[in-house]
Amino acid sequence: MSAMNIIKDEIVSDIMTKNPEKVHEKQCIDEVACILTKKEINALPVLNKEDELVGIITLGDLLLKATRTPLFDMWTTGIYDNTEDLLKEYKKIVGTDVKDVMSKHPFTVKESELVSRAATVMYRRKVKQLPVLDDHGNLVGIITARDVIKLLYGNS
Repeated sequence: MSAMNIIKDEIVSDIMTKNPEKVHEKQCIDEVACILTKKEINALPVLNKEDELVGIITLGDLLLKATRTPLFDMWTTGIYDNTEDLLKEYKKIVGTDVKDVMSKHPFTVKESELVSRAATVMYRRKVKQLPVLDDHGNLVGIITARDVIKLLYGNS
């Protein structure tokens, strides 16, 4: 059976990490950095006090903070279309809570969707992981590009 036939039939819940590590939006980013490095994972879903998914925090988000780029330098590069985008990125650099640094409104998939759909979302949206939700919108897992590649090519 070819790799494409395998991925065509698999559903997200078959290969996702169930009950993933997660953090709350009010947590300190130092705690998040510790979890990411100790567990050797690239991202954590972020929940609010009602345990609803509100974001995702990645190594890339923390890496931006490490740049400590001055606001003036960010503005003069010309990569920001407007001051709102510029200030959002700057807040990530100076923020100390997860809610300041996380990426809000992450792309998600449902646990019942096909792996091929998750792979398509990751590829088109240029993300390497997706929080997985049940039919009620509750976080039940996370699927990563690594999960999809392992399905396609095995552990070799």
